[in-house]
Amino acid sequence: MAKRDLERVGGAVAVDMTPMIDCTFNLLIFFLCNINFRALEGKLPLFLPKDVGVNVGAIERQIEPIGISVARRAPADVRDPHWTWRWNDLHVRVQGREMGSPRELYETLTHLRRSGPEPRVELRPRSGTLYIDTVKVLDELLRSGCSDVRFCGVPLDG
Repeated sequence: MAKRDLERVGGAVAVDMTPMIDCTFNLLIFFLCNINFRALEGKLPLFLPKDVGVNVGAIERQIEPIGISVARRAPADVRDPHWTWRWNDLHVRVQGREMGSPRELYETLTHLRRSGPEPRVELRPRSGTLYIDTVKVLDELLRSGCSDVRFCGVPLDG
């Protein structure tokens, strides 16, 4: 039936491409206006301070981190119902110096914190160290005012 109507009208139907081209150009213009050519993939736009950085003033000395290592003197049997945590079971060293008590650790860290800018602390729990050992050292760090604490990995044999 449709074929007979086409034969009566006298030819093929012409498709008007103008609306399709208009729509395509509108989409092209829309995407070109919204693209950001400055942003590279994997980089974040940062607003860095302009008064510090390269060639601004005197070079400040690099702040060395405070190294704290925590290790057990002997393996702990936490399944024993009579086991209790004791500071004397730990080797806690601050920059190579052995700490004999939590008070000594607190006083050492407070002195280091007051002697200069905010110190960066690198905490190295050794293999075999319990979670509570690290938490007790962290408690003293926070009590002394040190807030920039990083955990550093140690070799499995060390």
